[in-house]
Amino acid sequence: PNHEQYVPYACALLYLAPADYHCFHTPIAGKIVKCELLDQSRYSVTVKPYVLKNINILTRNRRAVVVIENDDGLRIALVIIGGVSVDSIRLENSFKEGKVVRKGEYIGCFARGGSSIAMFSNHEIVLEQNLLDIVRSSRNFKLSVGRSLAKLKSI
Repeated sequence: PNHEQYVPYACALLYLAPADYHCFHTPIAGKIVKCELLDQSRYSVTVKPYVLKNINILTRNRRAVVVIENDDGLRIALVIIGGVSVDSIRLENSFKEGKVVRKGEYIGCFARGGSSIAMFSNHEIVLEQNLLDIVRSSRNFKLSVGRSLAKLKSI
């Protein structure tokens, strides 16, 4: 919703390999302003990064959209994408629009491996310093559960 607000800012595309942790959690504390499962009748395609130039995973796969807004107006939009054979995106039953959530709260999970999450922000964020060099060299990296990916540049 209102995708224009995210266009000027970088996004993170998080690929989850089959052996990775497949639960997802709230990246910020705030209020859920959008929570919707989209196109559950679609057949999914691969979400592997080397295929991205040929397939738009944001339109071809089953996905859920979750938007959380904090008191300062920061919005984080998560597009939760089920890849091939990962067609079951499971959202926590209590996770509904209007709910106030804590940072790190459980949102849901994928039933099986190989999926992605695209994370968008309506404000500038800055990668953690230790990740900048890795990204600048175009290398992939593993992000451990609970580890910070980025910081908000002051609003």
